[in-house]
Amino acid sequence: MKAFAFFAAVCFSLVAGFAQSTAPDPKSVIISNLDQIERLYVTSLTGADRNEAIRLMNETRSLIAGMPIEAFGIKSPLRGNLLNEDGFASLYAQVGAESSDKSKTTIIESIGKTGMITSAQVGKLISLYNFDTYKEELLRGIAYNIIDPVNIGEALKYFDSAISKDRMAEFFKSLYQ
Repeated sequence: MKAFAFFAAVCFSLVAGFAQSTAPDPKSVIISNLDQIERLYVTSLTGADRNEAIRLMNETRSLIAGMPIEAFGIKSPLRGNLLNEDGFASLYAQVGAESSDKSKTTIIESIGKTGMITSAQVGKLISLYNFDTYKEELLRGIAYNIIDPVNIGEALKYFDSAISKDRMAEFFKSLYQ
């Protein structure tokens, strides 16, 4: 529990510190730092503490992604809106009604440049696909819309080919290094 309290304090101090900073693209830096904290510290937690830490990390990511960049002192038209449960349910139903993987990708990519989605949501959508090539195409197309890329394994587990899964793991690793 002490490790969790320390972890939570570090997360909130990072967010507060970057909110006052004028460093370039602080939103990305915060998300990157949260990913690093998750890799370094959350994995050492167990049980309920681990689940609560992951919940807090994802909640913090969604709050940051949903905030206008102006909140960090930078003028930009960019916005990020996390797809809520109702929105996701609607998207999932639309995608599930399509027969071709190509049509499914077109619908999912309609979230645009400002829509954000979680790795778990992407995994559920990918489970509706028939072919790994279209799964790869989708992930490449929405890579920057995924709010928690550190959890991309949730989506990759739905790949049939180990080669495709490894290729996409490397792709995400190269995006966020």
